[in-house]
Amino acid sequence: MSNPPTALFVANMFQYAHTVRAMRRLGIRIPDDLSIVSFGNTDELASVDSALTAAIQPTYNFGSLGAQLLLERMDGVRKMPTQIVLNSEIVLRSSTAPPALKHHV
Repeated sequence: MSNPPTALFVANMFQYAHTVRAMRRLGIRIPDDLSIVSFGNTDELASVDSALTAAIQPTYNFGSLGAQLLLERMDGVRKMPTQIVLNSEIVLRSSTAPPALKHHV
């Protein structure tokens, strides 16, 4: 590509692992040429040597609160829709870096 992307955000660690392998086959260096961020954490990625920058979400709380709200709606305790915002965090690791400056001639 004449103007390739500098970063990818993948949906899960499975996609991250396959993306890293594909980029290696193409000679694309992570994070020098391309940064990668994913949902999740890197504990299960022992076969991939790049430490994943991760957007970590409180998935247990999503399910627990969702079930609680559903039961309250079914029991008539809660009549109106409820919006709950749960905090997420970004854990910066070595799969991301600032984009390299490219000089055009």
